[in-house]
Amino acid sequence: MIRWFAGHPTAGNLLLILILAVGLFAAPNLTRETFPDYLPPEVSITMEYRGATAADVEEAICQRLGEALQRVDYMKEVSCTARDNQAQTIASMEPRGDMGRFLDDIRTEIEALTDLPEEAEDPVIRELYRTSLVAAIAVYGPMSFSHLEAYTSQLEDRLFAMDGVADVIPVGLSQRQWHIEVSRELLRQYGLGVRDIARAINSQNLDMPLGTIETDSQDIQLRFVDERRSLQALAELPVIGGAAGAVLTLGDIATITEAHEREEERVDFNGQRAIVLEIHKNRHDDALRVMDSLEAFIDEEKGRRGGNVELEITQNMTSIVKDRLQMLVGNGITGLLLVGLVMALFFRPRLAFWALFGLPAAFAGAFVVMALTGLSLNMITLVALLMAIGIVMDDSVVITDNIAQWHADGNSPLEAAAKGTREILPGVLSSFLTTVSVFIPLAFLAGELGAVLEVLPVVLIAALAASLIEAFWILPHHLKSGLGKRREKAPSRFRSAFDTGFESVREKVGQLADGAIRFRYGVLAAMLLILLGSVGLMAGGHVRMEAMPEIDGDVLEARVLMPQGTPLHQTRAITERITSAMLRLNEEYTPDQPDKQALVQNIQTRFNQHADAGEKGAHVATVMADLLTAELRTVDLATLTDRWYEEIGDIPSLIALNIQEPGFGPRASPLKCACKVLTWMS
Repeated sequence: MIRWFAGHPTAGNLLLILILAVGLFAAPNLTRETFPDYLPPEVSITMEYRGATAADVEEAICQRLGEALQRVDYMKEVSCTARDNQAQTIASMEPRGDMGRFLDDIRTEIEALTDLPEEAEDPVIRELYRTSLVAAIAVYGPMSFSHLEAYTSQLEDRLFAMDGVADVIPVGLSQRQWHIEVSRELLRQYGLGVRDIARAINSQNLDMPLGTIETDSQDIQLRFVDERRSLQALAELPVIGGAAGAVLTLGDIATITEAHEREEERVDFNGQRAIVLEIHKNRHDDALRVMDSLEAFIDEEKGRRGGNVELEITQNMTSIVKDRLQMLVGNGITGLLLVGLVMALFFRPRLAFWALFGLPAAFAGAFVVMALTGLSLNMITLVALLMAIGIVMDDSVVITDNIAQWHADGNSPLEAAAKGTREILPGVLSSFLTTVSVFIPLAFLAGELGAVLEVLPVVLIAALAASLIEAFWILPHHLKSGLGKRREKAPSRFRSAFDTGFESVREKVGQLADGAIRFRYGVLAAMLLILLGSVGLMAGGHVRMEAMPEIDGDVLEARVLMPQGTPLHQTRAITERITSAMLRLNEEYTPDQPDKQALVQNIQTRFNQHADAGEKGAHVATVMADLLTAELRTVDLATLTDRWYEEIGDIPSLIALNIQEPGFGPRASPLKCACKVLTWMS
């Protein structure tokens, strides 16, 4: 088979074209993301129980939910966190279960409960990790907040219509309410009570079906609609009517104002009140494609509005994906060129070129397998491809060298290609099987880390398998053509100098090896000393071990936790202090950035949000700073975090201040909350 491909004039080329064509067809369809999908299948059940302590929530809700959910099929674990005013339950499903049926079973079991507190709100049941954040849009400008809210609602509908957008979540908004205030004197004057006012409003705000009128030509559905949809309409609502026809309206006796349910549901963006729209995608959609569409949408919207409103991208989760992919691809191309240059020093340039050409075939084969198995182009799969460069080039160098040696011994190009390849076949195959046996156990690791690393052996082995096809069926034919007829030609001055220098280096290495053999016991003792020293460094903690490396992102967060009951104005004063500290750091580090670009691109404050504490209220807040991309800025996050702590200083009455970046990969954030966690294992 090797000789047939080496001697056939077109078979090798056709096979190479086929591999490259299929790979080029599969590559654009690969999803690009930072890490593979590693999050477990889980369902969240949230119940609000206002006014209850964590102990009350545990007894009245958590215990009942835990007992009920144990009857659900494929339930792996149930964990309920009891906090003041809220119960948060996480139900984990076994991998072999079906999420749709799992959700239905959970709803059925919860709806069957009859002993939950009547004061508790209905449970909110949703699948976790169904979508992932792409970026957020901060909407602000010189307009009233009500107009800003209306405009943001229109934007939300239009964003939903974009391809790849799975969800749009507004932040900084709460339920709009109308407050009606009536003085006691007026109530006594007209003989009214609060219930009379409420009854009048309820009875004159109706939207209900009245039935159907059936005619010979058509059926007409009737509906009674009498709703007040503005403050003016509500003020004109009759409360009391006199016998003479006089009417006392609600606006005559009450002060009506518009407000929102939770004052602490607020976002300040670059010092202005804003509404933030978080754009989410489905887990299997390409984040960079969604981001490109989002940027085009914002540019179009800015041109349409003519500067009347500001739209800024914040929390860009794709920047780190794009930067890391470009970095890894750039490093791979650089390594490929260096390998080609080094090989050209030892072989004819034509032979070096064909030996190097095996890498595109290996990558194309890996892309095909990734597309068929649903794998994405992420940091782990790219690392596997980078590892494949070295292994593939080792095989190509060995085969090329052996074929060139057979040709130098007087064999024809065809005989040299066939015999040289067959001779090296057992060694290359054993090397491939050794690599497979080393990396294949990674595919069977459990947990989140296993879900991340299991893709590495799949991609690596696919690339190596494709490279074997290229090395044994395609490369010999190309090398045969590159060998051509032997011609006696004087080597160039550079070639003569290089060969002489390399022979001298090889001779010195040989002498060094001979010396090592003569003093083998001393060499063995030195190796054992180095080995023991390495073990000692690891055991002593001088060499740090961690499952996943820390990755510098482009967002840094300061999460504030104050005692419960802290008023909003006091929390705002603390967040303003934290924001001012970051702005001072921006002035300090901006002159050191490339082209003096601002270190802090945007800064926002979200009240009623703290990812670690899991609490809601005016006593928690998060300050987010969008930074210059990690590929450009000259200061790392660790240094910036320490300096931010120093600039903030001590804050009285503060429970906790955590400055960190949103995590990437399977690294959980510590949970710090005044709560109790109950866990049931199936």
